[in-house]
Amino acid sequence: MTHLLKNIKGKVLLNLILTVAWLIVIYILCLRSSSSFPQEISIPYLDKIAHFGLFFILALTIYINLYKIVSFKIILIFSVLNSMFHGAITEIMQANMNNGRTGDLFDLCFDILGGLSAVMIAQFIYKKKAFDLF
Repeated sequence: MTHLLKNIKGKVLLNLILTVAWLIVIYILCLRSSSSFPQEISIPYLDKIAHFGLFFILALTIYINLYKIVSFKIILIFSVLNSMFHGAITEIMQANMNNGRTGDLFDLCFDILGGLSAVMIAQFIYKKKAFDLF
């Protein structure tokens, strides 16, 4: 039993480290100068897709950390609030930094949608028992 608890604690710690590392990646990418990104790529709404994806992965790491510990409702609320908070902080910082980026309310909406989608999809997959691998 103690071995099982140590194993679970180790996985939670590793997932927590990965979550924090991903959050750092989000801040680095969101606060980089716009000129540091390739200008040749012209996919419509690529920035919105990127915001959605970044926060999708963040919420997924949170879900993996919490799905065996707390209820789905708590994970959903926490993930959405977390996406709102960090999305708003990055947009406020973009609006106030002189790096060629501007704060955008639609980016924040896609941050929140990414977080919400990840939790909804993860819960659907978990109910199908596919998450027992984690």
